[in-house]
Amino acid sequence: MGNPASPVLANIVMNYVLQQIITVLPFNIAFIKLYVDDTIAAVPETELNRVLELFNSFEENIQFTMEVEQNGCIPFLDIMVERSNNHLKTNWYTKPTSSGRILNFCSNHPMSQKVGMIHGLLDRMFRLSSEEYHEDNYQKIEMLLTNNSYPRSFVRAAIIKFKENKANGGVGGVRPTNFIKYCRFPFVPGLSHKINSCFTGTNVKLAYYNVYKIKSLYTKLKDPVQQDQRAGVVYKIPCSCGLCYVGQTKQYLKNRIYQHKNSCRNVKILDENKTALAAHYFDSGHGFDFDKAKILDLENNWLKRSVSEMVWIKLNDTVNKRTDTQNLSAMYNEILSVYNDYLGDAR
Repeated sequence: MGNPASPVLANIVMNYVLQQIITVLPFNIAFIKLYVDDTIAAVPETELNRVLELFNSFEENIQFTMEVEQNGCIPFLDIMVERSNNHLKTNWYTKPTSSGRILNFCSNHPMSQKVGMIHGLLDRMFRLSSEEYHEDNYQKIEMLLTNNSYPRSFVRAAIIKFKENKANGGVGGVRPTNFIKYCRFPFVPGLSHKINSCFTGTNVKLAYYNVYKIKSLYTKLKDPVQQDQRAGVVYKIPCSCGLCYVGQTKQYLKNRIYQHKNSCRNVKILDENKTALAAHYFDSGHGFDFDKAKILDLENNWLKRSVSEMVWIKLNDTVNKRTDTQNLSAMYNEILSVYNDYLGDAR
């Protein structure tokens, strides 16, 4: 089920299989519900084996398993379906293997996301369970949240507000009728909310994302890629005179450096289409330190890589030709100049 198309294909196949099987069954099915490849149905107890045999005989490469109710109850997805007095009741269900881990209260997320997560949890429970199970499930949610560092008073206040909202018909605040534009923005405690307040009265809101990734908690298991083994790069090669050459390539960097070294051979001095690096080498007699080549940017897209190359040429004292930056919009000149001055002061 790892392929994005798998749920759609599984749903199509299961609908087709059900249509074919139901027509040959010698009895009526009281009800049947399907979600992707999970199915729940009510069939006579004496016909269980026949139903499973029919499904498994439909296609030898597709084999099914069956789970039968225990004490009148059977789990289906996040619901426990209970048969009682010819009626069906449902209860919110979590698997025994559930870790009970949810968004921790101490995690680096805005409070609005934590409150939204609680409301989503309560709403999910409310929709999936019959009314007689609600109070037990409120206690279950309270325990789940407190186990994830949520203050008990904070949890109880959220549950009370949720109950009041449901008692009033589930009517929340008035939704704004104007179009709201959300902008992705990193969440920095204390700073992000102040920036968001700058947009008060407008139709712009910030949608926060966490700058800390799970991968930052683990060591890197893969060996690092050597610099000269990287492709799709913008690079810089220093010259003995203090200038440098900036270029970009889709090849491995070591192959491009080899080509630069080859272009500096004496037999290439009469070549008409010399690179700016080779032209500077022959005109000035200066030597380039190819062993100190440095990657400035990684970009597989040719257009983005070309723009990056022009920007880095502007930011460095280079031997590159003026035509190497002629496609860079003049509007960037002042910005790059100010940025370059800032870098100089930082050094």
